[in-house]
Amino acid sequence: MVGLLLCEVSEDCLRYEARADRRDMKPHSRPIPSVRRMEWLVALAPALLAGVVYILSMPPAITMDYAGQYVAASFSFGVPIPPGYPFWTLCGFMWSHYIFPFGNPAWRFGMMSVTAGAALVGVMSLTMMRSTRWLLEGLPWSKAIDPKQVQWIAASVSTSTALMFGFDRTVWQCACLPEPPALYTLLYFLAAASFLQWIREPVRRRHLYATVVFLSLTVATADMNALPVTAVMVMPFFVGVLAVGIETARATSVKS
Repeated sequence: MVGLLLCEVSEDCLRYEARADRRDMKPHSRPIPSVRRMEWLVALAPALLAGVVYILSMPPAITMDYAGQYVAASFSFGVPIPPGYPFWTLCGFMWSHYIFPFGNPAWRFGMMSVTAGAALVGVMSLTMMRSTRWLLEGLPWSKAIDPKQVQWIAASVSTSTALMFGFDRTVWQCACLPEPPALYTLLYFLAAASFLQWIREPVRRRHLYATVVFLSLTVATADMNALPVTAVMVMPFFVGVLAVGIETARATSVKS
């Protein structure tokens, strides 16, 4: 289904480029409007609120389970338990020694999880607001609504969704503990957000490249339990990219 959707997107992209060629203009000269200033403000508000709550809920020292192994390995730039979490270990070492060298090591890593959790809430809010706005702008009856009302509807939906997600028990817990889940969940959501933006603006390839980078970092950060979840997105992604390549080659051969 994702492959078929991307085939349609690629056809729209090719038609857009064809119109640009006829007008003697570059395809990127008239891009689809990107993130608006209000969207950034709406994403920042729940992120700050969640970050404050996470800080107040964060334990002041080491916790149970594997937190001690994670903190000790990353703080000394060693190797934690399998699969090693290389990207989280590198980020933790840089964070605890150069970016936030305050407090005990466990508290430093807890603050890194808090930062990742707050950023995750912000990404969720931004993605939901853009998706809601795109959905409303595509409906016929939405043309009768004032654009400011559309923005406020999207802001209300995105803020409530992001806060419900951020204060879910599992997300809340991951954002307060000195462990990898908060970081690799953020990377996974960044990959999904950039992939959604590329579907919206297929002429901007940087969103596609960002998706590949974020997916690669997710695999380098996540544990083995999260890899099947990553594969759910990776497989349709590569199928869609392959479909876009086939359609582009077919259109090129027809033109020649």
